[in-house]
Amino acid sequence: IIASGDSYTFDFSAVDTNMMNTVTYELQTQDNELEGASLDETTGKFTWNPNSTQAGEYTAYVVASNGVSLSMVKLLIV
Repeated sequence: IIASGDSYTFDFSAVDTNMMNTVTYELQTQDNELEGASLDETTGKFTWNPNSTQAGEYTAYVVASNGVSLSMVKLLIV
């Protein structure tokens, strides 16, 4: 359980066997549900400091892409 003012931090990573390709990351949410959340597009580090009005369950997706193909993971925050 994360209290208001505390922080969620996750590190997502993807590897491309072709060293010529660069992997980038994107956070996909519905209707900006995770206001204030960020996902570093180059490192895959996710951070979010929810405030007291953001209590609840949230579903988001972290997408990693090399420009040719992509992988997606579902992120459920309770």
